[in-house]
Amino acid sequence: MIGIGALAGGMQGWLFKKTPAFERWLLIIPGLALVYPQALFDYIGIALVVVVVTKKLRNDESRPAAVT
Repeated sequence: MIGIGALAGGMQGWLFKKTPAFERWLLIIPGLALVYPQALFDYIGIALVVVVVTKKLRNDESRPAAVT
């Protein structure tokens, strides 16, 4: 399920918010690796998905709140 979610996020360009081209490729590659049934590819795919997700979450938290 994680592989299909990463693959869909990479192909559509959205994961929590719009993703740049580099992050799209960082989702497509692990998405394909997670779909392939071999343990080594699972470890690599999960690690890359975790990197992208933590980067996305940190970017959202590091922005200052808008002052109205």
